[in-house]
Parts: sequence; structure tokens; C-alpha cells
Amino acid sequence: MPTYQLIFRADGLGEPRVTEFKGTNAASAFSVLEKERDSREVALWNGKDMLATLVRDRSGVWTVDTTHRPSSRTASLTGQG
Repeated sequence: MPTYQLIFRADGLGEPRVTEFKGTNAASAFSVLEKERDSREVALWNGKDMLATLVRDRSGVWTVDTTHRPSSRTASLTGQG
């Protein structure tokens, strides 16, 4: 199984952190994120490749954005780039 990373930045909703998990595919991130606060934006990575930015709204609907790709994991974590 591949190893993925969820990168949370300092956003006023929580502390910055990185969570690694193994999953059969990238969709496994949703089960890892179940208990996270609504409106918290997280970057989903597979190795050096950013796959998407994920955000759940207050009604529980997920937005998956595959167009915004920072130049590095550090940029994703700090909100720069």
C-alpha cells in the first residue's frame, strides 16, 4: 500500500502538522480526516507529488481541488508558494 501525507498548515483553525497514513488509494484520506474540524484545509501528498487540497464544509460536503499545487511540501505547510 502506498504511503500518503496530509499536511495541515497554520490556519487559525489548528496547529500545523503532517499526518502519514497508508491506504489502498488517495480516497483513503477521507477516513483519516473524519474527525478533523470543518473548514480545515489540508494538502494531500503522495511522496513528492501533491495530489489535491481537501476541505469539508459545515454541511459535510468535501471540496477536492486538484489545480492548486504549491512548489514544495514546506510551502504547503507554511501557506507560502
